[in-house]
This record gives sequence, structure tokens and C-alpha cells, in this order.
Amino acid sequence: MATATPGAQPDPATLLAGWRDAERRLYPLLLSSPEMYERSLRLVRGVADQLTAVATIDELGTAYTNREALVAGAIEDAGIAAAAVDVEAVVGAAFALRYAEIENAAKRAAAQAAVAAARRAGESWVTLYESGVENVGGPVPPYNVLEACLDKPWGLLSSAAFDVDTDAVIYRVEVTRVDIDNVQWWVDDDVPAKARTHLDVAAWQASRSQLRDLLIES
Repeated sequence: MATATPGAQPDPATLLAGWRDAERRLYPLLLSSPEMYERSLRLVRGVADQLTAVATIDELGTAYTNREALVAGAIEDAGIAAAAVDVEAVVGAAFALRYAEIENAAKRAAAQAAVAAARRAGESWVTLYESGVENVGGPVPPYNVLEACLDKPWGLLSSAAFDVDTDAVIYRVEVTRVDIDNVQWWVDDDVPAKARTHLDVAAWQASRSQLRDLLIES
């Protein structure tokens, strides 16, 4: 678990790595000790609930210096003995959870801003979420992008990832349902076109273009 050095605060990446390592220590409890796992999750939620006013990653790092008081309060509220859980794992998991909540809120706000800008510009499509590098050509982090039609309840979820079994990049695109006003999306069986998979980037990009035209007309 990441610890703070007096007079200095670890960078966010170091803190997050420690929180996620602590979080992973809880997973095996689901099989080995379900009761301890349940107690731990209650405390994770209890600590995370005390962090709801923390709105930025920097603030979360600052709050981490007060982690002992936070977990003590959660333990008292839940009536659970500290010896009955892995306290450090609970704290790390709680901060990892709040980190994810802050990150998701930021992505949602960015997507809402992108929708508003696209509407002002009279666009037909907008990119809601994007991660990775589009020109995937080897074993690098995968690329994912969700595009949404502004006038229809459809979106395109496109991805490119290196497959070690075939030693090739697999390109995929599928139609999703989209609630553009709430920037939410979900996979639905009842869509105008089936998912497409390609081994060639040009064919993948052509499919994406074809499906955009199809969805606008649907």
C-alpha cells in the first residue's frame, strides 16, 4: 500500500498503483472467506462514502493522509472489529473506488461538453469516449472509441487490439444503443446491423463509415 513521506505527497500514479494493489488483495476473499469479503466491502463503501465531497484526484491524494481517521469512522459506524478485516486493503480499495468515481464523472462531463459542441456545430456524429491509440500495429494498449449519432438512438463501439494467439491486430465495430442526452450506452441485440470483425485497418474504417451512413438512415 502506498504511504506518504512526511513533507511530500506521492504522485497520483504511485498512489493509484498502491490502491489498486490493495484492492486486488480483497478478491480472493470471495472464495476463501465470504464473510470477511462481505465485511470488507461494507467498510470499503463506508470509507468511500466519506470521500464524496472529494472532487479531484489531487484532493483525493490529500485526503489519503487522513486515511486512518476515515477507516476508523467507517469501522465504528459498521460495528466491525478492525481485526476482522485487512484494514490496509479496505482503505486502498475505498480510495481506488473513489478514484474511479471521480474519473468517470470527468469523462461524463467531457462527453456532455462534446455533445453540446457537436450540436452547436450542426454535426451528425460525436465521439463520446476514446482511449488508446487508433493506429494499433503491435502489442500495445488497445484502442476503443464510442461514437454516437446525435439524431438517432444509435452508436458505434469500435476497437482495435493486438491478439497474441494470431499475432495480428483484431479490428471490431458493433452497433450499440445510446441515450445521447444522458451520455449512456448499452449493447442491445435488436440493432440494425451485426458486429463486424476485420484483420485489415482499411476494411475496419470502411465498415465504420458504412455503418454511420446506415444508422443515420435507419
